[in-house]
Amino acid sequence: MTLHCTGLQEIIVHKQEIGRLLQNLDIRKVMGPDGVSGQALMKWKDQLLAPIWEMVISSLKDGRVPLEWNRANIIPIFNGGKSNEPLNYRLVRTGEQRWMGGHCVPGHEKSF
Repeated sequence: MTLHCTGLQEIIVHKQEIGRLLQNLDIRKVMGPDGVSGQALMKWKDQLLAPIWEMVISSLKDGRVPLEWNRANIIPIFNGGKSNEPLNYRLVRTGEQRWMGGHCVPGHEKSF
């Protein structure tokens, strides 16, 4: 399934930006919904660079992104106080290294 987004066609993403993001992945972060570890992405970054870039460019050109790109694992972290009060928790998104679009196109994060 895909999510239609307007204005994506004007966004330009350079292959070097994707390469920089792959190079700077924090391999200590947990896997995202895709089940691919940061270590695997780091190890195979040279082989993955072109396919990832082409996938991003194709999605931007078509104005559609896979729904999975916007999916994350959310866990509640207790901040203190009464544990039965929802406002005493903050939500933390895990596996956020998977979708790098916000890093590639600063200012366009809301498009996704």
